[in-house]
Amino acid sequence: MKHFSWVFTLIFIVLSLTGIFYLKQSVSAKPAQDEYEPAATIQATHVKFSDFQPSHTVLGESVAINQVMLKNERAGKIVYLNLDPSNVVKQGQTLVRIDDSEEQAQLKSAKATAILKQQTLSRIQSLYKDKRISQEKLDIASAELAIAQADVGIIESNITKKTIKAPFDAYVGLHNLAIGQTLAQDDDITQLIGVNDNIWVDFNVPQVYPMLDKNSTVNVSLPQQVKGVTATIISSAPTLRGQSRQVHYRAELSLDKLAIKPQFLVNVTLPVAQNESAIIVPNLAITRDQLGEYVFVVNEEASDSFRVTRRQVQLGDRLTQGVVIDSGLEQGERIATIGAFKLREGLKVFIEPTPMDEIVELSENGGIR
Repeated sequence: MKHFSWVFTLIFIVLSLTGIFYLKQSVSAKPAQDEYEPAATIQATHVKFSDFQPSHTVLGESVAINQVMLKNERAGKIVYLNLDPSNVVKQGQTLVRIDDSEEQAQLKSAKATAILKQQTLSRIQSLYKDKRISQEKLDIASAELAIAQADVGIIESNITKKTIKAPFDAYVGLHNLAIGQTLAQDDDITQLIGVNDNIWVDFNVPQVYPMLDKNSTVNVSLPQQVKGVTATIISSAPTLRGQSRQVHYRAELSLDKLAIKPQFLVNVTLPVAQNESAIIVPNLAITRDQLGEYVFVVNEEASDSFRVTRRQVQLGDRLTQGVVIDSGLEQGERIATIGAFKLREGLKVFIEPTPMDEIVELSENGGIR
């Protein structure tokens, strides 16, 4: 009985090994056409010629239309302070008042002197009419009254200069002032930035480019931002800058279009030639390596299948709607757009239909890098 169980176990092991062997042979004998070929799903577009405006981009700086560093004309101690940083002050609003008690006392004395001189002149004029006094005394009395009135005006002017008011509606800058603090003459108090709907953009253009006419337009954008807004040229310097040989321009920009603060650095794109026609492709169709820039051309094969070929291209101007191709592509060829970054030479692909406006939108936003 014991020997029978060993024989049974041995037969079971032999049958199991035989089954595993035949199963492995059947799997390895499957046709080669069942092997998996990797593929990628992309979106593509046919290239064509489009009109574009050749342009050049320079660096510009935003400038407040109304901007001033507030200073005091007279020295003294601060007795009133109304400067809340970042708040808006109205034109004519009192911001700082310096102690003017001494001037107020001088003003009372000067006004009293002027009244006395006026009374004296009135008496002398009466005597002169009666021919009881000479013309010389009348002239002297008139001059003394004028001098006394001028003294009053000088003191009133000094008092006025010790009261500092907002020259225009403005945002208040930062400051370190406090009531009781003594200011020297012409101390910096704070910066005022005018409240305006527009802002200026100053920029320089090398003389090799055509002159920009007044009321012509340029494109203004923030760094790393492809799509910008329109600004209008309002003035230019009458001469070139000395060493750089550049023309200085000023454009006006609506803050509703681009909300920037003074002294922002911006990119200014200006037209430099007449309209041209060229092949323009979306930014996201371009791939790069250390040897250059490439696109993937989509070639149709049998049975409605597609395969890509990597092709090197020469790039031209970068535009809002894409990149100009100087060489490497022909009109009518199909190239990969969305998904081009994941392709390689000879890879099989499936094309997913995509509205062209979606491709342009992605391209304007920098595309997929």
